[in-house]
Amino acid sequence: MTKGMAFLLCFAAVMFIFILMAAVGIKANNFEIIPVEKCLVGIGSLAGIYIAGSVANNGIKGHNWNQDMFNSENKQEEEKK
Repeated sequence: MTKGMAFLLCFAAVMFIFILMAAVGIKANNFEIIPVEKCLVGIGSLAGIYIAGSVANNGIKGHNWNQDMFNSENKQEEEKK
């Protein structure tokens, strides 16, 4: 699983919780139970973790640069040439 796919799955889970609670809040006519702030914090945390993971990944790849590793991760670009 890629970092992007993990981010999308977590984002979908947070949005599912928000939509479900919004529906419950609308049906119960109690808008205070909709977790707007907590969902926003969750989405912000996901974005921060995704960025931190990308920075760490790029730092490790830069420190341990290997042309064979680069070629194995970018096979599609080589096939286009």
